[in-house]
Amino acid sequence: MGGTNHSSFCYVHSLLLTVGILSDSGAYVLGKTNLDEFAMGCGSTDSAIAGPVINPWSSRQTKPVRSPVIAGGSSGGSAAAVAAGLCPVALASDTGGSSRIPAAYCGVVGLKPTYGLLSRHGLIPLTNSLDVPAVIGASVADVSAVLATWIDSTHQPATLFDGTRVPLDPVQLGRYRTILLELSSGSVPLKPPALQIGIPIEYHVPGLDPNVAKVWDQVAGWFADELKYPICLVRMPHTPMATSVYSVLCATEVASNMARYDGLRYGHSVPTGTMPQIQNSTESRFARARSEGFNSVVRGRILAGNYFLLRSQAGRHLEAARRLWRLVKQDFDDAFKQVDVLLTPVAPGPATPLDQFLRLDNRTRTTLDDVCTVGVNLAGIAAVVVPISLSPENGLPIGLQLIGPAHSEPQLLQLAMWLERRSAFTPLVDWNSLLSDLESNFSREDL
Repeated sequence: MGGTNHSSFCYVHSLLLTVGILSDSGAYVLGKTNLDEFAMGCGSTDSAIAGPVINPWSSRQTKPVRSPVIAGGSSGGSAAAVAAGLCPVALASDTGGSSRIPAAYCGVVGLKPTYGLLSRHGLIPLTNSLDVPAVIGASVADVSAVLATWIDSTHQPATLFDGTRVPLDPVQLGRYRTILLELSSGSVPLKPPALQIGIPIEYHVPGLDPNVAKVWDQVAGWFADELKYPICLVRMPHTPMATSVYSVLCATEVASNMARYDGLRYGHSVPTGTMPQIQNSTESRFARARSEGFNSVVRGRILAGNYFLLRSQAGRHLEAARRLWRLVKQDFDDAFKQVDVLLTPVAPGPATPLDQFLRLDNRTRTTLDDVCTVGVNLAGIAAVVVPISLSPENGLPIGLQLIGPAHSEPQLLQLAMWLERRSAFTPLVDWNSLLSDLESNFSREDL
């Protein structure tokens, strides 16, 4: 949920409201996970603290054998921890796919909630207008249980809504929580209610792995043949522009949010007396503190954001991005007038080998990997990722994404639970067996 390579940036997890809610409900906080610096990345390879996050499925990869592959980003450490069996659930954030891509790459469940459903209080901001706390779990039931515990519209309202979205009222919130608790306990009907499923034509992106496309078609067939759901193609013509819109909006808000890290109150501080006298000015100290305190990806986004915010450039870039943002959102609004749920890939392919991923610059990597995920953030709606199968080419997980309108999480999670059981995906760690063993050997007081 944020972090960098200097001890002065160390994050106190108790400040995060969602962590406090879980702790108060009896959850144990096991530790912090690795991620891209300040959550700026899509591979969890840009952390200077512990290096790249290695996907636990690397040991199962068949081609090339045992070559390290990425865990996805920016919340790759959270997904890797769940996949490796270190914990049943992990917290994450999602600004453009940061929880969903790692979930797909690591073969676990990832939920990006509706913007404004959960408080962002304590979340280190990347892009305030898009950031949401997210959850990654070993199963849909685990994710549902965490979400049911998280929901509380009375906490820190300034970090919930931006004035353009309508919150759930107390009655809706209570009904919402009840459904989630039923999902977490498995007491809801296995077959979801009748839904119409949409397949966005534009999500068949250039470079889509044939194995991902095959799984996409297979799951659409399950919905049609076994649940008797109507399947229809929908047009979302502004999808190809979404990553460009995201890049401009993200950079401009990063430039603003990172301004606080000047080495005085926040961020890396340059000790007095370590600079030549001729450079010992306030401006020079700021420049050195930010140069040493940020990696190249963060510095690059700050520079790009400040450029987009120049009076001479704002109309050309920022205002254009805002206009296109509305069009991307309108695509989803129009789609949900025709269908109830969208079924899409999460990324063009399974996890990429680490050495191959590192050959590309951050901007190129983000453009390639986030094409199927950023639109959900721009629209402020809900999405859940479910692992389906392993690629026959390299043995790595392939997941798909279910997208629904704002506040459709109960409906999405019920459908995701059916899909989870239908796919019968075999994880690296069987948590049901693991928990049974733990319960038979330890009492709660012993843990």
